[in-house]
Amino acid sequence: PEKKAEIFARAGQYGYHRMVGGVHYRSDIEAGRISGTVIAAIMMQHPDFQEEFSRARNEIRRILQLPQPHWYILSGIQIIGTKY
Repeated sequence: PEKKAEIFARAGQYGYHRMVGGVHYRSDIEAGRISGTVIAAIMMQHPDFQEEFSRARNEIRRILQLPQPHWYILSGIQIIGTKY
């Protein structure tokens, strides 16, 4: 969560550069963003995935020496729009 803004900003830059480079249309980038958000929201509802996600999150936070959260929201993923 500490790097959420930076990660979404980098993803927006990456998509923009794919469009400028002629690799994708703007609609391709937007469709990928939306479908990725929907897929993540669905996956977060499955207990097996939640368990694996929790273990991976805890491992990464330990390696990066970040405090372990005592709670975590697994639903209600926000769709963030990016202007091009």
